[in-house]
Amino acid sequence: MKQFGSPIVGYEGVAVVSLEEGDKRTENKGYYEAAQFPSGRLVVTFMPTDWSRPTEVSLTADPDGNLSLNGNDVDGWTVKSAGQAIFSSLMWQIIPISTLPSEFSFGTQYLVASCSGASEEGYNGAQFLLSNFLWHDRNGRVPEPLKMRALDFDVVVAPMDDYLEKAQRLARTHGIEPTARVSVEIQQGGKMHMQGFADFMDDLVYTFRLLTGNLVDWYYGEAVQNGSDKPVERIHKYAVTGPYSNTIQFRALRSGYQSLVPKVDIAEFTAAFFNDAERVLGRAALKPLINQLTNACADTLYLESRGMLASTLIELIAAKYAHAKGGSEVIPKRDFETNILPKLKEAVGNVAIARRAKDKIKSHLQGAYRSSLRRKLQQLNKGENVGLSYKDISRIVNVRNELVHEGTYGSNVEDGGWIADYTHLIWASLVALCRLTGYRGQLPQLREGFRLEV
Repeated sequence: MKQFGSPIVGYEGVAVVSLEEGDKRTENKGYYEAAQFPSGRLVVTFMPTDWSRPTEVSLTADPDGNLSLNGNDVDGWTVKSAGQAIFSSLMWQIIPISTLPSEFSFGTQYLVASCSGASEEGYNGAQFLLSNFLWHDRNGRVPEPLKMRALDFDVVVAPMDDYLEKAQRLARTHGIEPTARVSVEIQQGGKMHMQGFADFMDDLVYTFRLLTGNLVDWYYGEAVQNGSDKPVERIHKYAVTGPYSNTIQFRALRSGYQSLVPKVDIAEFTAAFFNDAERVLGRAALKPLINQLTNACADTLYLESRGMLASTLIELIAAKYAHAKGGSEVIPKRDFETNILPKLKEAVGNVAIARRAKDKIKSHLQGAYRSSLRRKLQQLNKGENVGLSYKDISRIVNVRNELVHEGTYGSNVEDGGWIADYTHLIWASLVALCRLTGYRGQLPQLREGFRLEV
């Protein structure tokens, strides 16, 4: 995996870029580069020139902005784009009138490169770079590799050689450096193409996002030739990265050690996330909830904003669960609107208050058939064995109401009550999501202090 130490993996050559709009076709020749940066950024750049050398790379875009790239023998590699792309035909209107050389960048979701030795049948394994994931202990020792199994894959997550150096500066570099190398192998000698491994990694990163509260992502993978460490196929991705946050700290136990603080079993958790077919919410429904958790954990200037995201998240989790279980309504909406709402409005109309106030109250009655947040949390807590006490649920409801209605926390900022309330919301969302993935092992407990350790 020598390429993992390179600051940039890139390709270059002479290109022709063509745009087809109806019957009209516009072509521009020039110099082409594609580069994968350590930050996870993937960029395809084109600079128009009057070079007359044979074309080695072609990029074709249609009016909908779909970009296709095909490059042959670019430093020995055949390069192709895949997935969605970002392209604007406006740049083509600029090129003819531009007096100075200009660079035009294209965004592509994936870039796949292969060279001699690449297998048409696929590979039994691949390796990937992972960003924004830390799992060392309090003593700052290099962490041990994590081993897990998901679907038909054996997965090993190992720290990079310079893991501790990156861990120290991760907060300053906004989580954009690779901290781990992920090896994925298919069991029983199966084979898969690189895109299949990439699709698996697109799901796997959500387990790390949930357990760390960080936007963990992969952005570079490669398969090697059998019996060699020479890469023969690569896949690049524009990684989704974000600032590193220490709101949740994931600390894996070292072999042979036990902890008084409950720790999530990463192997059991991963297996449940991929293999549990009986859970209430599927992976597609869980993913946006997990992403909102990372947003709520992000280090932003205003703790109120983070608290609002966290309170909205736990309310959304409870609502989705209640809807899936048929408990989102106290009374059917049709019965409420037909038999109850008219009488409630009539009663409000007979109260001796201002007309504007009456209209306001009547408008709020429209959703009175829905189950309350407290009731939804109780249903989720009981149905999934989340472990929330009556006091925990009351605190969630109270903090949520303070943030929504008052725009601030009700607790005292001087004694750190704001941070404790915010951490409580994050913890509640975390344990609820862990259970909804199908995980039935130990859950992290909320202890005194301002950080949550998983």
